[in-house]
Amino acid sequence: MKKIITIIAVAMLILSSQAYNQGFTINGKISGIDEGKVTLQARGGSKYATGIENGEFTLKGKVIEPGMHTLRIEGVRAAAPVFVENSKMTFKADKDDFRNAVVSGSKTHDVYAKYQTLGKELSLKRKPLNDAYSAARKAGDEAEMKKLDGVFEKAREEQTVAVEGFIRENNSSVASAYILASRASRYNDPTKLEATINSLDSSLDNNKYVKNMKTVLLTAKKTTIGQKAMVFTQNDPDGKPVSLSDFIGQVVLVDFWAAWCGPCRAENPNVIEAYKKYKSKGFTVLGVSLDKDKDRWLEAIEKDGLPWTQVSDLKYWDNEVSAMYGVRSIPANILVGKDGTILAKNLRGDKLHEKLTEVLK
Repeated sequence: MKKIITIIAVAMLILSSQAYNQGFTINGKISGIDEGKVTLQARGGSKYATGIENGEFTLKGKVIEPGMHTLRIEGVRAAAPVFVENSKMTFKADKDDFRNAVVSGSKTHDVYAKYQTLGKELSLKRKPLNDAYSAARKAGDEAEMKKLDGVFEKAREEQTVAVEGFIRENNSSVASAYILASRASRYNDPTKLEATINSLDSSLDNNKYVKNMKTVLLTAKKTTIGQKAMVFTQNDPDGKPVSLSDFIGQVVLVDFWAAWCGPCRAENPNVIEAYKKYKSKGFTVLGVSLDKDKDRWLEAIEKDGLPWTQVSDLKYWDNEVSAMYGVRSIPANILVGKDGTILAKNLRGDKLHEKLTEVLK
């Protein structure tokens, strides 16, 4: 009897392996559209495309391991995240509510869908804070805004705890590796990031998201507060090389931004205010742009009235300085002391002014 059970188990494993090796099939149904074209692609990966007929489509392909893909309809701005694995999957969505598509047949996507639900719950919890902050800003109530900054910080910490708990509960899923990888740049303390990476199951050690995070971790350790800032050189708009070493003796804010980044542009007035207030005390800013269009970059500098030195290699997200410092989202910044030591990271709003007041006494 035991032999029979063993044989059946082995046969099931073989069949499962064969099914996985056959690749994936996604049968989709999109309401609100009859004909068109649908594409599926992972960042930097293969692109799959097919036509839509009577609102239905079928995509076939093969992935080396489960991974996050983006599914788009040609002519529709919205996109849907889909965790693809080699299995039979279904995709159902409304053209006008594409982000809330229902995906089934992928165990990895099932875990990711639970994470999306958690994210919505956390967002609803933060909504009263967002509304209160918007009201305070509209009323010009700086005291209330400052008070709410502290509440926001506590809410962000609670969110991190909730997400890390989710990752630990689902530590063998590729979805958890992806979720952590997408949040890795938010960790100012590399020891906390390392602990969360180590909470993932060892079966994921060779996963691409985990490997990427370990690279991020090495960078984070090099750019933690108290370390010497890595020296870099990039050209200004006139093609003149500018090095971070040129600013030794000053407190410099290395500001990562781009003309196309709305939150960056919204923060610029605050940085300008700090620049004017502390310039006479030895403070300056070095802008590192993640733009790829030089004209748009220069136009943004002029329109926002940015008076400090700007550099860029115009390589967009492949900017060599942002890669060196592990910057995965913008706005981002690093405050470097007069001796080249990293003093703080990602200072915005009042926190920038408070830190500069402390440093430039």
